[in-house]
Amino acid sequence: MEKKTANLKKKQQLWMTVLPLGIGLLVFAVALTPFSHNLDWGLYDLFLSLRPEVVQSPAIALVDVDDTAIERLGAWPWPRSYMAQALPILGEFGAQNVVFDIEYNTPSPPGVNRSYLERGLRNDFDLMFSDVTSQVADLFSALKARQIPLSEADGYVNELIQAAEATKEEILVKSQKIAQDNDLALAQAMGFFGGTTLALRLDTVANTGLSATDRALITSKYSLKVEGVPPEVGFQDFIASRTAMLERAAGAGFVNVEIDPDGKRRRIRLIETLGEGRYAQLVFPALLERLGHPKVSVFSDRIVLEKAQYPDGERDVTIPLDHSGFMLVNWPRKTYAESFPNQHVSIYYLINYAQQVDELAATLTALSLRDAWKVVDDNLALDLVLQKRELDLQLAQNFEATTPEKRADYYGRRQQWFSAIGDFVQGGSLPVLKVALETQAARSSSAEQASLLREEIQKTEALFANLEASFSAVQTNRQLLQKQLQGKLCIIGYVGTGTSDLGATPFQKDYVNVGTHASVANTILERQFLSETPAWVSLLLVFLLPFALYFVLKRLHVVRQIMVGTALVLFLFGLALGLFLTTGLYFPVLAPLVAAVLTFVVYSLIQFVSETREKNFIRKAWGTYLSEEVISQIVDDPDKLKLGGESRHMTAMFTDVRGFSTISEQLTATELVHLLNTYLSGMSDIILNEKGVIDKFEGDAIIAFWGAPLELGGHARQALVSALKMKALEIEFNQLVREQKLSPVDLLTRIGVNTGEMVAGNMGTERKMNYTIMGNAVNLAARLEGVNKQYGTWILTTDWTAKEAGDEFLYRRLDRVRVVGINTPVRLMEVAAFSNEAEPAFKTFITEFHSGLDLFEQRNWTKAEACFSELLRQNPNDGPAKLYQKRSAEYQTKEPADTWDGVFNLTEK
Repeated sequence: MEKKTANLKKKQQLWMTVLPLGIGLLVFAVALTPFSHNLDWGLYDLFLSLRPEVVQSPAIALVDVDDTAIERLGAWPWPRSYMAQALPILGEFGAQNVVFDIEYNTPSPPGVNRSYLERGLRNDFDLMFSDVTSQVADLFSALKARQIPLSEADGYVNELIQAAEATKEEILVKSQKIAQDNDLALAQAMGFFGGTTLALRLDTVANTGLSATDRALITSKYSLKVEGVPPEVGFQDFIASRTAMLERAAGAGFVNVEIDPDGKRRRIRLIETLGEGRYAQLVFPALLERLGHPKVSVFSDRIVLEKAQYPDGERDVTIPLDHSGFMLVNWPRKTYAESFPNQHVSIYYLINYAQQVDELAATLTALSLRDAWKVVDDNLALDLVLQKRELDLQLAQNFEATTPEKRADYYGRRQQWFSAIGDFVQGGSLPVLKVALETQAARSSSAEQASLLREEIQKTEALFANLEASFSAVQTNRQLLQKQLQGKLCIIGYVGTGTSDLGATPFQKDYVNVGTHASVANTILERQFLSETPAWVSLLLVFLLPFALYFVLKRLHVVRQIMVGTALVLFLFGLALGLFLTTGLYFPVLAPLVAAVLTFVVYSLIQFVSETREKNFIRKAWGTYLSEEVISQIVDDPDKLKLGGESRHMTAMFTDVRGFSTISEQLTATELVHLLNTYLSGMSDIILNEKGVIDKFEGDAIIAFWGAPLELGGHARQALVSALKMKALEIEFNQLVREQKLSPVDLLTRIGVNTGEMVAGNMGTERKMNYTIMGNAVNLAARLEGVNKQYGTWILTTDWTAKEAGDEFLYRRLDRVRVVGINTPVRLMEVAAFSNEAEPAFKTFITEFHSGLDLFEQRNWTKAEACFSELLRQNPNDGPAKLYQKRSAEYQTKEPADTWDGVFNLTEK
């Protein structure tokens, strides 16, 4: 029999040893499934949502083709001339980089330069024909005034014919600007801007439509110089933008985005391999330019940018990569429209600004053609118009072939033109014109001529007003756009309501994908990187945790197993969360958590079966006379319980309500029961919360003790804490009594507490027993409760208890007494308050009381009476002061015997 039992134990031990390995293998297998991956990504998303909101770099501007632009400029897709028109404006306001999240890989039809057709051509016609008509008018005026003889008129007429022919040729050249190659126009605008990045798509199959020339251009111009080789994905070819754009753009980057199996975008590859080349993600080339073209080194777990130029100085920056070579994107939490607040610019406002400038030039042209300028020497408005024509010609020439110096010269001259217009508007041209016209009108002999001159003044004034308003609007937009675009990395994309270019992020179900590139740029610019531990770390813990838990849990009871298991789960979860919140390092903790939970659940179930019977016995045996809290402690560790009577050092408490018999006579039975239940519930909760055991209730009285059936250190202190808390609760309870009229008077509790040797154990018979306490120390606690009446106090204890409880309490020293049935004298101590909560004045009162008590015990009755009388003047209701003042007065008349030892015999219980 013994041999069979031993074999059974060996098998059980073997099974319990193999079980951790089985749990590890099971969790490992589940961890490799897509379901487990989805759960892990969900946990990652939760952790990400608990991190502080990502700091959003002010260096980014999102130039949106939004609903405003679509509504005012026409349905998408637009003619590429709009983008060509926007790029010089971006350059004018200091944009550093422009990244197109728009693929221009198909040809667009020839277009019409609508801006020139609607405004520029009219201005050119007005200027050219104004010059011709002015020359004709001047010729006829000279002939009329006989300034030119008729014989010489033929020469002037020939000059006019030649001027008309030249004007015709110029009109023909100008009109050719109406038609334009939109692809070429955009390409030239990219070249003029100088810092544009094109969208490039990498494909896993060969692109037969891509010419060898374009493929060679991409390979030579846009391949990134890096050290190290990114892992190959299998890309075979490019889907590229138009040749003219490839030739003129500064950079190109791929727009391929990784989508996790659950449909969300969490990560992105910054560098991909295609053939012998290394190609950057769309926004990465512009970032490298902003960072001073740092050296790029690629490793399996990181990309290092050496000597990157950040606003706070030069530094080496490490971009962590996951096990597949992806950078985790630190996404903003809000929608695309709400993210990067105050950094969105509708592209409409760029086009509108260009139109405003054209309208400003048109107003200048109209003003320059007024006859009013004939009465002064210089046509300043015409000078400004001619400057604008020169600027337009310079821009057209720069579009064909530009250099940084030419571009800077163009923008400098354009700024000078705006400054000149400001000077013109604020200068004195209009007053000078008005004075000259009014003077000529006054001198005119013809009333009709004078009327025409005054009408000219009104029309000229109106044009000046239009010019001033137009210039003011342009300046306002210039200041706003300058603030929004100066030095920015601009990302252009279509974000209108009709866009299908949407994706899911950890925070948003439909996030406009243009924001992906902004988020990538923001992560690198702000260096707010996220990373994750290698996969093997999580898988290793899946096997180690079950074994470690087995050797810990097998020594514990079920409840402690659950506590340890729960603590471990919380620790792992808290560790993973803490790491992520503080460092951005994500530890895939789900599989280790499952392994830990499964391990302690299995072992807890095994232990539960073996311990259930023992616990049921304990609860049945003790449930009739111990609190649930104490029973739970005994159930957790039955070895702490010693059945039968046992002598222990403990603390006992007795309480009683003053005059409760009188109170009960004035209440009905129902009212009395309700009052008692309410009172006893609150008071007993305090005792139980302080780890006390309630022995019994006797009407309104409570008997409780500390130190059994479990050993309890500091039981004297906890008993006094309970007593003071009960008196504090009494104040709130009596307020409720008065509000609800539960009792005719307040309930005031007297409490006696004593510490000493007591017997604790089962008392009674086999059919009826009770776990209670006995002994002289218990009797003294009961006597102290009643002694409160004689001293006018509420909480009495002994110097023994006070010594054990410590200095946390403010005590008032009273008599040395012998109580009924106990011969050994003890020093009575009133527990007045918590020492740190007592008012300074009350502490002084107690000190002065002790001085009076010393005089009393020295038999100096006169001084003692004076001292207690002064104390009563301060507090007329103080019970102990009343008692000692009365005694001191009596002893002056009849002193105690000389043999009196200062101990009072208390004959009343």
